[in-house]
Amino acid sequence: MAEAGQLYGGVVHQTKLHGPHGGNGGTSWNDGTAHNGVQKIILSHKEGECGGIGTFSVTYSDDELDSDEVIEKLSGYTGAVSGALTTTEVVRSLTIKTNKDTYEYGVREGKTFSTPTIPHNSKIAGFVGKTSNDYLNAIGLYEKS
Repeated sequence: MAEAGQLYGGVVHQTKLHGPHGGNGGTSWNDGTAHNGVQKIILSHKEGECGGIGTFSVTYSDDELDSDEVIEKLSGYTGAVSGALTTTEVVRSLTIKTNKDTYEYGVREGKTFSTPTIPHNSKIAGFVGKTSNDYLNAIGLYEKS
């Protein structure tokens, strides 16, 4: 877990990186740490023997908005998928726990991973990961307090 301090509006915010969890394959991407929470996550997932998370995209809230539903924790499973174009470990399943519900996608097989619970006074400032042609290879998040 990496940690850094950033100054926004005269207040120092601590930013912690949790992850990324998953394999080394794919192309790296990093949404940065300037966001103030998540509005929406869109992902695709595959079921069965070749199951795993396919696409993953995020719409951020860049205003200081209070949301009814906030992400508290990200967890899932990583592992190799037989028959996939990528031969490295990928994110097989993703569980997004919020203060209102738990959303589970993909196949729960392989090694487990989990971020710490995000405190109520913190926000997700961005996501980081790796993506190949057909799978999300790794996922992590920045927590800003």
